[in-house]
Order: sequence, then C-alpha cells, then structure tokens
Amino acid sequence: MTSYAHAPVAGGTTYYYRVSALNAAGESQLSSEIAHSTPISLWTADGTAADAFGTNPGALMNGADFAAGEIGSAFQLAGDEYISI
Repeated sequence: MTSYAHAPVAGGTTYYYRVSALNAAGESQLSSEIAHSTPISLWTADGTAADAFGTNPGALMNGADFAAGEIGSAFQLAGDEYISI
C-alpha cells in the first residue's frame, strides 16, 4: 500500500497519524507523528451554497451565481454580490 484514505472525517477535527513499513525483513519503527486538521466548513459551489459538512450553509445574495472554476465550479461575485453564511 502506498496511500491511505481516511474517510469519513469530521470537520474541524485534528487527526494524528504514525506509519510503519513491513516487508520480508520485518517491520520498521513507527514514523514521527504527523497531524492534519480538517476544515470546519467546505463550500464546493457545485450548484449550491450548502456547506459540504452541513454546519454552515450559505445563501447567494444580490445576484451571486456560479461559474466555471479552475477545477469544477466556482462562485461568481461582482459588485455587492456575496455569499451569506
């Protein structure tokens, strides 16, 4: 295994990891601990202003809209348009 996906994860949570390797010669010592914190909220702009974690929903205000982003969708804001959270 060269990768690991920890799912599902909770927003606003810090996870700690240590790894080891195993082969015919045996198992290695554990690595140093690393920490990764997940965001509290995530707005994907995929046709909605909903929070993917469900805790901080947004609302498009004053004509805010969606547009093509660098990867997937994005919020399109101009003038006094904004996302209310």
